[in-house]
Amino acid sequence: IARSWNDLVKAVFLALNKTVAIKYVPMPEPIKRQYQYYTLGNISKIRDAGYKVKLYSLEQGINDYIKNYLKNRNYL
Repeated sequence: IARSWNDLVKAVFLALNKTVAIKYVPMPEPIKRQYQYYTLGNISKIRDAGYKVKLYSLEQGINDYIKNYLKNRNYL
């Protein structure tokens, strides 16, 4: 599923139980045409290799990472 930077940031705020507060600034003209507004990972190779486990949504993954690794400083 293609997701935006806004989706990522909103998930971080929610995982931290914070009010979503994003300050927008104008996109600099020199990079406006090159900016990637959405990103999508191709998981076909891992699926073709036999990995069948259901993947986290962006929100689930961010929530898990922040609560179980960053907040607990459990980096390894």
